[in-house]
Amino acid sequence: MARPPSPSQVAWFARWLGVSGPRPSLPTGFDAAVAMLHPGTRAMAVADDPGPSYVGPLRGDLAPEQKRLLSRLLMALADPRASATLASWDATPHLRPQAPMDVATRVEADLDYLLVAGRVSSLVWTTWEPRFTVPQPVTALWPDDREWCVWTDPRRPYTVLAGSEELCDRVREAPVLAAAPLPTR
Repeated sequence: MARPPSPSQVAWFARWLGVSGPRPSLPTGFDAAVAMLHPGTRAMAVADDPGPSYVGPLRGDLAPEQKRLLSRLLMALADPRASATLASWDATPHLRPQAPMDVATRVEADLDYLLVAGRVSSLVWTTWEPRFTVPQPVTALWPDDREWCVWTDPRRPYTVLAGSEELCDRVREAPVLAAAPLPTR
């Protein structure tokens, strides 16, 4: 069941988004990060760029099989009772939120986000997204202890998972996730 997020989780997300300054492209403070490429995305070499660049469809998203596998992996990592926070890109800010988004907290930055809290198992893609008739995608998801964070910017052709080296290695080992390492700076 969704509930309002804690003020500390909303504040962390707002700071990360750079509500009062520029937003970093990746979650910070993690040991490792990977880019899980959306369908149709490919890597490109760019002169004078130390990391890979990716080109793919705008407003991309993980494929259904990627969402299923990532959902299972994240649920296996977390205590089933563990609390997490989900941020959903609000594609239709003019519409009244549907339940369970009626308990959401809005964070306005370069995009509008609605944040809710709940158990990890109720917020991953396979249990969250089917609840809605209007797309309400999982944009960011992290447990309260912030051991990991998943981030999909709808303007990028990949989804980022940041966390421990071990977690990122597990994700890279799953071919269906099409994961490549990202610098954590």
